[in-house]
Amino acid sequence: MTPIGRIVELLLEDDFGDDEDYREVWDTAPNDAVLLIPDSENEGDPSPFGITPGYYDQSGLVGLLSRHSRNPEAIQFIADMLESGLPESDQFVQLLRQNKHNPAQIARIVQKFHQSLWRT
Repeated sequence: MTPIGRIVELLLEDDFGDDEDYREVWDTAPNDAVLLIPDSENEGDPSPFGITPGYYDQSGLVGLLSRHSRNPEAIQFIADMLESGLPESDQFVQLLRQNKHNPAQIARIVQKFHQSLWRT
């Protein structure tokens, strides 16, 4: 399993515990998923900040952060959804949280993240 896959697994485990719902969600997660935006708890409620629920790969995450770079609450929400509880993985989350009120800095963070995708 990739480190990103393990992060997604931990996120799902935290959300669902060790029950049937967790296994069902994890079994359907794409291998390249880095982010899960869950469905609204109440059917019919709009998704937070207009973010479509579902799995996002790294490119999808770049687009999501770019679209919401001027909305600190949306950046906070995305950071919360990315948080894994693993210090080595949450440095990116901390950068987003620290800079959520600075759209120019969020744009730079997203650009560097996007550039790093092409190097791997």
